[in-house]
Amino acid sequence: MMATPMEWADLHKSAILLFSLTLLLSAAAIHQSFTLAAFSPHQSDSFKYSETTDLGNGTGNYAGYTEHQDVTGAENVVSVNGNTVSMNYSYTYRWSNSSGSIRAGTNSGPYTFSSSSFRYLNGTDNETSFGGAAYVHPSVWFAMNNSLPVGANFTILNTSMKIVSTNSAVMLPTENVIVGAIFAQGSGSYQRNDVYGQFNSSYTWSAWYDSKTGYIVGYNYVEHDTNPSGDGFDYTDKLYVTSTSYLLSTVSTLTEASTSAANLNSSSSGISVSSSSTSTVTIPVVDLDVIGVIIVVLIVLVAVLAISRRRRMTEVKDMDTQTHV
Repeated sequence: MMATPMEWADLHKSAILLFSLTLLLSAAAIHQSFTLAAFSPHQSDSFKYSETTDLGNGTGNYAGYTEHQDVTGAENVVSVNGNTVSMNYSYTYRWSNSSGSIRAGTNSGPYTFSSSSFRYLNGTDNETSFGGAAYVHPSVWFAMNNSLPVGANFTILNTSMKIVSTNSAVMLPTENVIVGAIFAQGSGSYQRNDVYGQFNSSYTWSAWYDSKTGYIVGYNYVEHDTNPSGDGFDYTDKLYVTSTSYLLSTVSTLTEASTSAANLNSSSSGISVSSSSTSTVTIPVVDLDVIGVIIVVLIVLVAVLAISRRRRMTEVKDMDTQTHV
C-alpha cells in the first residue's frame, strides 16, 4: 500500500527531528566531556614515577664530561583537611658521572600543601633550591588546577607556566597508553652558583597533566648553562608516572597511535614528538559514554532512513504494477 503525502511528510519530519537530536546530544555530550571540575585530591591518592636527569654537551672545562641519574619515587596523599593536603614522599636514586663516581641513596618524609593555592605549606618533597638559587614560596610540581582554560598561567616550583592546550595527548611508555592531557610550557633564566660554578642558566619546561584529575603525567626540563670563559653544559630532567591509584584519561591503547602524541620515552634524553612545529599533537579526548550515545542515535537515524527508503521502493513498485495493468 502506498504511503500518503501526509505519511511521507510525518516520516521526513521524524528523520529531521532525529538528525537534529543527534547533533544536540553529540554537542552536549562532548561539551560535558570537556567540562572538568577543579583539582580535588582524595585520601589515598598516589602515584609512582620514574625520573632521569642528565648533564652533557659540555664545552670548555666540561668538554667530554657527563652525569646520569635515575630516580624512582612515589607521592601519596595521607589526608585532606579542607584545602590542606597532607602528603608523604619517598624516592631512591643512583647517580654516576664519567669520572667513575657513583652515589646512591633514598629519601622520604611528610609535608603539606594547599589544594587551592598549590603552594607548599609545611615542608616540601625535598624541593628547596636548584642551582644554588633557593625557591621562594614554591608551588608543587605534581598537581595543577585542571579547570583552567587555554592561555591561563600557573606555577611549578618558581616557574610560571602557560597552558598551551587542554586537549593534548601524551604517550606513557610503561603503560603503552595515550593519556588525554593538559599541556603547559614555561621558560626562565637564573644565575647558577653551586658546585658546578657560576653560570648564566636558561631553561624551558614542558609539562603534561591528566585532564580529569590535574595530577602530573610527565614533564621535560631542558637547561643550557654558559659562562664568559667558554665553559658550559646542558642539563635535562625528564619524568613520567609509572602507576597511579586513580584512572587516567586514557585516549587510546593502540601502539601505533604513539606516533600522534608526545612520547615520554625513557630511552631518550628528552620527550620525542612526531610534529616538528609543536610540542604535542592535539587528539580529541571524548569519553566512551559520549561515543556510545552518538552511536545509538545514529543507528536509530539510519534505521528510520532505511525504512523510508523501503517504503519509497514499495511505492515505486506499486506504481509500476498499476501502470502495467
